[in-house]
Amino acid sequence: MSTPLDLTRPFTVAQGRAAGMSVRELGRFRRLFAGVLLAPEVRVTPLLRAEAALLGYSGHAFASHATAARALDLPIPTLPGEHVTVLDRRHRHRRAGIACHHLPQARVTRVEGVPVSAPEQCFVELGTLLGLVDLVVVGDHLARRGMVTPEQLAAFAAETRIRGSDAARQAAGYVRDRVDSPMESRVRMLLVLAGLPEPEVNPTFRDDWRPHFPGRDTP
Repeated sequence: MSTPLDLTRPFTVAQGRAAGMSVRELGRFRRLFAGVLLAPEVRVTPLLRAEAALLGYSGHAFASHATAARALDLPIPTLPGEHVTVLDRRHRHRRAGIACHHLPQARVTRVEGVPVSAPEQCFVELGTLLGLVDLVVVGDHLARRGMVTPEQLAAFAAETRIRGSDAARQAAGYVRDRVDSPMESRVRMLLVLAGLPEPEVNPTFRDDWRPHFPGRDTP
């Protein structure tokens, strides 16, 4: 008896064979990674690639680093390859196009059912891949979306021993609330790193002026 297969999601060759597909039929599907296929009409999103990358790993694995950042829709530069992290070192192995990391304890969230690094952990992980300014851009974006506060980022970066924590601690010191765009972050950092005073982020200006209309009392 064949096993039903959702062809709108990534699946392994083994799962396809279990569903009764022939080698010829499987050859019509798009290859995302070695042994991982997807129907050609399905649009490949960052989250879908994260899900596909995880299919090659057993145990408690989750998308991490740049893969988690893309799944969380964070503003990062274009980076090659995908990243997964496993909790059990025995499940760590190399696969083409996928960097596999090991972390015995982790903070993990889910995006549409796909396990990914929690925002504060992803920020630290990106410390191994991004420079200071790009990392601040990510931190500002996380704070603006309410996913974490600058204080939470700084606290996690200070307490964790995950690789990237040194860079994350430095960047967290520059993360601010209410930054509306990556360009605002970059301009602010350009000024600060040039030795100029840090500009206030999106200040609010108010005055007590009220319009006056002759013959009408104004409050």
